[in-house]
Amino acid sequence: MTDLTEILVRFRMYKYAVTADIEKAFLHIELDVDDRDVTRFYWLENPMDTESRLITYRFKVVLFGATCSPFMLSATLMKHFRDNPSTTSTELQRNLYVDNVLTSFTDKQSLLKFYTESRKLLSEAGFNLRSWNSNSTELQNVAGRDKIGDNDDIVKILGMRWDRESDDLKFQQIEFMEKTK
Repeated sequence: MTDLTEILVRFRMYKYAVTADIEKAFLHIELDVDDRDVTRFYWLENPMDTESRLITYRFKVVLFGATCSPFMLSATLMKHFRDNPSTTSTELQRNLYVDNVLTSFTDKQSLLKFYTESRKLLSEAGFNLRSWNSNSTELQNVAGRDKIGDNDDIVKILGMRWDRESDDLKFQQIEFMEKTK
C-alpha cells in the first residue's frame, strides 16, 4: 500500500500535475453470487406506507461505505495492473489513493500519454477515469473535449485545496477558536 505522503510528494514533484478519479469505482466490482447473501437488507414494499410488508434485497456489487470496500477495490485494481504490466500500470499503482489518481510529469508529452493509456487500461477493467484536472492547459482542453474534465479552479485534493491557476496547494483555513465577549 502506498503512503499518502509519498503520493502527495510525487503529485508536486514535477512540473505538470494531474488528478483524476474513478467514476463510481465500487459499483463496478461485482460480488460473487455465493457472497451476496451476506449483503441482505430489508426494504418496505411501499416506502410511503410504514405498515407495508418488508422485502429482502441483496447487493450485487461492492457497497460504498463498507469497511472492506476500499480493500476490495484496491485488490481488484492491483490484480488488473499486475495482469497488464506497463509504465502506466506502475504509475497508477504508485499514485492511486482509493479511487483518486494524483501524479505529475516532467513534460506534456508524458502527461498526455498517461492520460490516453490510463483511460484505456482502466476501461479494459470496466472503470472510467473522469474529473481530470491539471495545471497543463493542454490536458484540460483534451479532457474537456472528451467531456471528462473538471473545470473547477480550486480542486479538492485529499483534504487540501489545489489552485490550478496559481499552482498552489493549501490546507483549508479553519477557525479553531471563537472570540468571547
